[in-house]
Amino acid sequence: MCACVIILMILFWEWKIKIKKVDYSSGAIDNLRKIYKQGLPRLKPPANFLKFVTAWSTKQAKEIPESVKTRVYAEIAECEKVLGYPFEEEVYKRKGCLAAAKLCSFINNIMFFNKTYLFVKPLQEEMEAATLLANTKQEELAVIEEKVALLVAQVKELEEEL
Repeated sequence: MCACVIILMILFWEWKIKIKKVDYSSGAIDNLRKIYKQGLPRLKPPANFLKFVTAWSTKQAKEIPESVKTRVYAEIAECEKVLGYPFEEEVYKRKGCLAAAKLCSFINNIMFFNKTYLFVKPLQEEMEAATLLANTKQEELAVIEEKVALLVAQVKELEEEL
């Protein structure tokens, strides 16, 4: 649970509280508790935390700084190495820690959303530009078709006169 909360804190507040390198070894448990206690007030009461998460996830999940993403992935890797099991919701559920499982799921989903958004955003911008260009060309084509229709009508009139 402690590792999930710390990684969540890094993801949300890295730029505010500047958490130093986290040592997950057994001798550093007091250090982990200090970091955990530093972020715990931000997680309470649950209603405020849920409002914050909802607001954060709709605004900032799209633009997580690279330094924060690098730090989160590094902490996840370190956590997996020390604990000996993957940072996945199902694993934490089997271990009997539902809260950690949900936090783990949330962190993984936010990181996946960000990765997907960064892949899709340029494609979406290209599509919007191509759609705009196609609409412009369609308008130009409509004008040209009108001119062609007028010319065809004039040609028919001239043919009838002959």
